[in-house]
Amino acid sequence: MMKTIIKNIAPVLASIYVSFAATAHAELTAIDDAELSDAVAQGGLYLSGEFSLNEEGGPIADATYTNDCTDETKRCGARFAYKMGGNPENGWYVIDDWKGEASFEGLTIRTRRVDSGFNGDGADFDKEVLEIGLPSTMKFKNYQYNIGFASHASPNDAPGSYQQTNLYGIEIDGQVNMSGNMLIFPTADK
Repeated sequence: MMKTIIKNIAPVLASIYVSFAATAHAELTAIDDAELSDAVAQGGLYLSGEFSLNEEGGPIADATYTNDCTDETKRCGARFAYKMGGNPENGWYVIDDWKGEASFEGLTIRTRRVDSGFNGDGADFDKEVLEIGLPSTMKFKNYQYNIGFASHASPNDAPGSYQQTNLYGIEIDGQVNMSGNMLIFPTADK
């Protein structure tokens, strides 16, 4: 009985395969601007990913963030330093000792037309916005970082006079449940 079913279904599967193969090799054709402006489409992105940063860490001399990094027995994470404004007297904002893993599934990015809501302002706005849909969960494994303020971008820039004050630190190991969308409105009038 099974042999008969396989014999009868084999030509059907072969014809389905041939039809899919024919469409897979279809040629793309260019369209002009007028045709493109008449096209209406809806699309977006569904993203999943994992972010791993300096999981094992690197050496650091002590826990006071002197960043000597000569003692192989202690570990530190990555460092990101940035300065606001052009004033040389301004200090540096730092993300320091940044390491761990973060993963997500289901981050969406698409456009959406706002033509209602927002206490009646949506009808007046009547334009496309960028909608970022948050993933339902984010998973963290040994994820941590410190936010601080430093006198220089790196301890090596000012040996002996370098100072850093950590404002707060984050450590996450587990799952964060998320929901909702973020709308990004254009600032230019189109």
